[in-house]
Amino acid sequence: MAGRYASPALCRGKTQSKGFTLIELLVVIAITATLMAILMPALSLAREQGRRTVCMANVRRLAVSLKMYADTNDDRFPPRSPAVHRVCHGRPVPADEPPMDMVSQ
Repeated sequence: MAGRYASPALCRGKTQSKGFTLIELLVVIAITATLMAILMPALSLAREQGRRTVCMANVRRLAVSLKMYADTNDDRFPPRSPAVHRVCHGRPVPADEPPMDMVSQ
């Protein structure tokens, strides 16, 4: 009775292959590619929202620090430096040039 349920290949002494066929591998690759195509836009959206959150936290931290500075310095903000001007306007500022706040108009 036990021989009746066994595979014919096993009955003849042949061993059954334990690997995947090419079709099975291609199906798995196609399913994986489809899932990646579906998930990539969602992941990029989440990444962008994370960047925005970090940026807003940095802006808030900067605003709080400027407010704390102004509270301890007679409601005055820190003076602008040539380095800030250079970053904002993209031109080199000579070391002897005064900050824009100090230049008489």
